[in-house]
Amino acid sequence: MSSHYHLKYDTTDNTLHQPLFQQFNQSKHCLELPKNELKKNQFILGRKLLADLSGLPFNRLLSNELFAFNSLGKPTLKKSNAFFFSIAHSDKHVVVATSQSNIGADIEQYKLINPKRFHRAFSTKEWDYLMSLDEAKQAYTALKLWTIKEAVLKAIGVGLPGNPKSVEIDLVTFKSAKRYDQQFTLFDHSTTDYLLSVALETNQTKDTYD
Repeated sequence: MSSHYHLKYDTTDNTLHQPLFQQFNQSKHCLELPKNELKKNQFILGRKLLADLSGLPFNRLLSNELFAFNSLGKPTLKKSNAFFFSIAHSDKHVVVATSQSNIGADIEQYKLINPKRFHRAFSTKEWDYLMSLDEAKQAYTALKLWTIKEAVLKAIGVGLPGNPKSVEIDLVTFKSAKRYDQQFTLFDHSTTDYLLSVALETNQTKDTYD
């Protein structure tokens, strides 16, 4: 399997995208877009970034005609030799990752949270690790662990119903994780404003991204 992946990121408040958002008003188009304004813009931008990365027609991606969906709603491209992709968003942030291997991405806007919010997602080992940190680092690290778990579960195609606690993270390096017999290499693209994790299936050591 390929050890390469590509990543593209943007925000819904980018002025360059506003004409595109305005174009797809549900009262004028038959596309089944989300009614919530933010969710609609996230959806459109996610498909636009995927089109930019893949070269596939934006309108066909937007209409979902190129996708098949599993029982949990995970989209995959219908062509058997197509690439894998993952789309994630948090508030105005939208990210798309593509690869020839199973890939998952998750993004969370950084904010101070009580780690207990995610207590049920962590193993005893992970929770003890969190509690060993000073209070200033606990919120950030809890969100980091959460984005990793979501990225892995998205790569597998099960999402949160797949049980975040089943994802075991290497707490020394934060560069690998496993879920049962599946191995993942982790990549961190976080900034001060948001946390962004990418999980790539199998033993990967090299990455390329945009």
